[in-house]
Amino acid sequence: MNEPPLLPKQQQAQTCGLATASLILGICSFACLFVCSIPAIITGHMARSRIRKSTATLTGDGMAVAGLIMGYASMVVFMLIVLLAAAGFGAGIVAMNKAKSITSVANAKALESAINNFYTEYGNMPEVPAKVKTDSGEGVRLLNILLGLEENSGKMQNSRMIQLLQAVETRNKAKGGLLYSANGRVAEGMYDAWGNPFTIEIDVNNGERLRVTLGDKTTTLNGRRVAVYSPGADKKLGTPDDVTSW
Repeated sequence: MNEPPLLPKQQQAQTCGLATASLILGICSFACLFVCSIPAIITGHMARSRIRKSTATLTGDGMAVAGLIMGYASMVVFMLIVLLAAAGFGAGIVAMNKAKSITSVANAKALESAINNFYTEYGNMPEVPAKVKTDSGEGVRLLNILLGLEENSGKMQNSRMIQLLQAVETRNKAKGGLLYSANGRVAEGMYDAWGNPFTIEIDVNNGERLRVTLGDKTTTLNGRRVAVYSPGADKKLGTPDDVTSW
């Protein structure tokens, strides 16, 4: 008896390796985020394409889809983390500049108050130029007059040696404050929190009226003998972050 011919065995479907890889990378993407998320997405799309073209000889579409979902999800999480970190960093910079501005304004007001107190004590303004910077020779001389530390040679303006100026001290002008010499005997300068010297304008005519120009804007200050200012964070006068004593 003749036996019937053997029929060819049906080819068994195989799991697509790229689909498996996409699933594994998708799972790992939640541990290392962006590092594995992009490979998970790439292999997932490649796997689905191969499976569609395989005429049912490849399986694993579900794993590829799962890998894609996890890859995209981890990428979104990573982007949110980056955005939140950037927002937090920006808020930190704003807060830090605000704190610096408060300290610098306090020092500017301390300078103005010290000069007004000098006028109260002696009945006249310190004999210095009408406009000085606190890192210049005349500006440093004024600081030492206000601190009661002027050199005891000739006529002393602050003859009672009263410490009229009370300000935050510093050892580094870049951090702002009143900078003393290495031996601490005299002042060497005074700066805002960004390392800019203060500018002091004095009403030498005793008219209690000052016209101060910052950038292209001129402000008239009535009833004032002194105005103190600095350019602030951007180091440019006439911008919103200027430090002023008024």
